[in-house]
Formats: sequence, C-alpha cells, structure tokens
Amino acid sequence: KILRGLQLASLAVLVSLTAQSQHAFLDQSLIDKLSEAAPNELIPVALVLEEKADLLALKAEMNERKTPARDRAPLVEKALKEVANSTQPAIISFIETSNLEYEDITLFWISNSIALKAEAELIELLAIRDDISDMYLNRDAFGYVDKPIKEEGEAKSVGGIEPGLEAIGA
Repeated sequence: KILRGLQLASLAVLVSLTAQSQHAFLDQSLIDKLSEAAPNELIPVALVLEEKADLLALKAEMNERKTPARDRAPLVEKALKEVANSTQPAIISFIETSNLEYEDITLFWISNSIALKAEAELIELLAIRDDISDMYLNRDAFGYVDKPIKEEGEAKSVGGIEPGLEAIGA
C-alpha cells in the first residue's frame, strides 16, 4: 500500500510538472521545426502575449460617455499601446539576458506580440512563461508569402482600362 501510494504521488507530481512546464500553445508547425532544427539554427517565431487590452470595457466606457466616433480610435490605440508597453519589456529583457542566440526582434502593439528569430532552447524557455499565450512559426520570415511582382513597361491603365476594372469585367 505504501509503495502504491508513493507511485501515485510520484505520478501526480510528474503530471503537475509536465502541465506547468509548457504554458504557451505551440503551433504544430513550430513543434515540427523545433524537432528538426539544426544546433544553433535561428528559427523565426511569433510570440503572442497573454495580456490584452480590455476593448469591450473601453467600448462600454466610450458609449457611456458618448465619446464621438472621431475620438474613439486614438483611445483604442492608447489602450493597446499601454498594454504592449507594460508587458513586452519583460519578455525582451528575458530574451536579452538569456545568453542564447536571437536576432531581428520586432514588436507589435496592436496584437501585443513579438516576432524574432531564436535558437530552439530559447524558444523552449519562452514557451514556459506565463505571460506568453501562443507561439507560432513565423512563416513570413521564411518567405511563404508571395511578394508582388512588378511588371516592366507601362502601366495598363494609361489610356486604357484599369486592371482592377478589367479583372471584374466592369
């Protein structure tokens, strides 16, 4: 009975530690990339921070105060920037003091997220932080997004039909 009790206690501790060892949701493509990454390879990753501006409460407050439409966008922007400015520095400090390789940090206040290239060990350390909710492979950094192709020569619209109008058959 004692041995069985110790086994159950050990299992409970192991499950608890496993559940706590990873807080952030990791996208499957990031998990796959981490598993196949070469040593010291810098992996482009996007971190979505846990804390968000309470835009519903802000909207209710603006409605209650009858805030004119022209004044609402700056208030939303201010709220989003305040949250980003209060939460992102802790992540940046953690990254900078980790003594692990990283580069190309970009901050986004609208979504309260951070993009960077980092080695797998740093990404794994970031995944266990409570202030990061999601982590994704940053596909834009891999060039998955098709870039616009500029055609040589004159624009089709000079003296002719606009390309957009032609495309919709107008």
